[in-house]
Amino acid sequence: MGNTGSSAKKYMLAFAIGIIGGGIAIAWATRAMPKMMSGMMQSMMARMREEGCDPQEM
Repeated sequence: MGNTGSSAKKYMLAFAIGIIGGGIAIAWATRAMPKMMSGMMQSMMARMREEGCDPQEM
């Protein structure tokens, strides 16, 4: 039973790494999402124009 402190340290290290990694992932997603959505909207509008529908009139 002498290794419970060691296990707790490992869990705390994993927890800290998870928080840091999650924070980085969230920061990346919040910067990338508007760019991705803008690209998707432009692509969708271009396809609508090709089909003969003007999205600006709707």
